[in-house]
Amino acid sequence: MRHFYTNRADKGGSAIMDRKPFLFNNDVVMMMCYPDKNDDYYYRNAQGDEIIYVSQGSGTLETAYGNMKYSSGDYIVIPRGILHRYVMNDEEHSFLIVESPGEVRTPRRYRNEYGQIIEEMKRRSQSAIAWRV
Repeated sequence: MRHFYTNRADKGGSAIMDRKPFLFNNDVVMMMCYPDKNDDYYYRNAQGDEIIYVSQGSGTLETAYGNMKYSSGDYIVIPRGILHRYVMNDEEHSFLIVESPGEVRTPRRYRNEYGQIIEEMKRRSQSAIAWRV
């Protein structure tokens, strides 16, 4: 078993440009980010879907589909090609980012036959609200 001291990585910078990869293979890249400033531009990831675990901090994710508030403990799923940017509240932030060139989607057991998220998912998982994008 290995232990990665991700909290020792350089802190600060942008939520997009200052991500530090620590594990990767052909299917996934895992990165940490400790941003301390808001970007004045929007970003679109053409490489893959992203799952962001908000370990620390809160703010708003602005997208073309509307704004979504996030806080510590949330998971944010951003499909490939979605224009977005983070507007962070004035506090420390820590993100664990998983980027995958393949599609990221909710497990089949949480969707009905039409692909919609079922009500039971909300009862099973407190973080179900994070699957909003």
